[in-house]
Amino acid sequence: MEAFGILIQTLFVGMIFATPFLVLAYRNRANKNTGIIFINIISLPIIFAIILMSAYWPEFFDNIRLSLMGFDFYGMTDFERTLGVSPELQAEANRLYWSNMGIGWPLKALIAFVFFVPYPSISLLISKFLKRRA
Repeated sequence: MEAFGILIQTLFVGMIFATPFLVLAYRNRANKNTGIIFINIISLPIIFAIILMSAYWPEFFDNIRLSLMGFDFYGMTDFERTLGVSPELQAEANRLYWSNMGIGWPLKALIAFVFFVPYPSISLLISKFLKRRA
């Protein structure tokens, strides 16, 4: 089950890195010159949406796993929360529950977006540099 979560996260990261290059390929196929403004206007909203999904996914996935285990989110203590969980899964349920504490997914998404804002412009400059060298 954990491998499925890692696979989804990897797909999100791959989509983030592929977005500017897909926009460039589409624009070049239409035989139009691609500028920095155009690539940022198209790529940044798509990247923002993917970052939001990838930031929310781990918390959502952990909550689904906890629900399937029989975890009680409204319990006051660890014992009450894991009352419906089978004994061999109680340690994992507690670990999953406490791993969701800390900074929330909106702050994680905001921090990631700040780091990915220059990425479409950098990818455009790299593609233009490689095109000139070829």
